[in-house]
Amino acid sequence: MPPQHNPAIRRLWDWYLSLKYRRSFARIHFDLSACEGKLDPGIPVILVPNHISWWDGFFCFEIQRRLRPGSGIYSLMLESELQKFPVLRKLGCFGMEPRNPVSVRRAFAQFQELVTANPYRTLTYFPQGKISPVRQRPLGFQRGIELLLRMAGPAQCVPVALHIEPLTAEKPTAFVIAGNPVNSGQHELTSRFLETEVTRLLEKITITAPLDLLAGGQPCP
Repeated sequence: MPPQHNPAIRRLWDWYLSLKYRRSFARIHFDLSACEGKLDPGIPVILVPNHISWWDGFFCFEIQRRLRPGSGIYSLMLESELQKFPVLRKLGCFGMEPRNPVSVRRAFAQFQELVTANPYRTLTYFPQGKISPVRQRPLGFQRGIELLLRMAGPAQCVPVALHIEPLTAEKPTAFVIAGNPVNSGQHELTSRFLETEVTRLLEKITITAPLDLLAGGQPCP
């Protein structure tokens, strides 16, 4: 079944997530300033985050809501996980088995059809292919992102750094930082380049951001 977007379910899901955020995190710090005013509505945007937790795809929902309202967000996830939560198909989720080339190409082809019909789309793609420890280095981005970019045509890639840190509160603080968008039609975007960009953003978080938030920070959205 191809992914769909049901606006009513999305509104209900956003409300549900807002409750979950408040119950699970002391704060969520979003820094999307590098992207503001730089995203081209005429081509798709692919968010490229590291993968550290169950929350990651939903943090990207919030990025899309703030930066590309109305575009809908499509997310690639394990078919086995999608079968556990079939409602996610109505929120734009694709099922894919990373070790199965036929499954990967089928999912990528579905996204290609979506952006051909309407380029004002947003996709989340996790190049690590699995959840990894928050401080794992190197991140280990796989080359599937390169195939996706070839099939999608011109697109803007946005590196996204995700980090969850226990600070001075009982609940942890989440950090979501987006980097500068890079146009695939103007630059050769490799998995190594994107991994380097996400790593650079993660270093910014782990070195400076916790100190800035010890005395405060943004409440959960």
